[in-house]
Amino acid sequence: MAFDDLQNKIKAFGALDFNAELFNVVNNNTNLLSTLQKEQMATGLDANNEPVLATQGAFYTPYTKQIKKAAGVGLGAEINVVTNYMNGNFYNTLKKQVYDNGAVETVSNVDYFEDILNRSGEVALDLNEEHRKEFAEEKVIPHIQKVVNDVFSK
Repeated sequence: MAFDDLQNKIKAFGALDFNAELFNVVNNNTNLLSTLQKEQMATGLDANNEPVLATQGAFYTPYTKQIKKAAGVGLGAEINVVTNYMNGNFYNTLKKQVYDNGAVETVSNVDYFEDILNRSGEVALDLNEEHRKEFAEEKVIPHIQKVVNDVFSK
């Protein structure tokens, strides 16, 4: 490799916009982020690996347990942890929204979404370290490696 070629590669590497690359990989993989969020919520844990909260704390009230036992579908019948799942409508409409400033937010169009936010908090709708690491290993790191390899293979 000629000295000029090395200088050009170093210059190209320095010109990479890693924030833009990170934004792109997150924005292009919102479906995976949503899937990871649903998996985490099904365990009853929030972004801090603490139990998700319901109206009375980290458990369902006796009345809610009765309703979930009678009408809950699949995960909706789970009463030992707060999953915010009854019939799947919320989980089916849950999406990750990426904003221009890089912020990522969980959104849903169910009419009781604000109730879930008020009851369980935004921390229940953010990814914990385990799921963030999984996303980084599956999508972010391979993408950044490809971008860097592309610079050095030219």
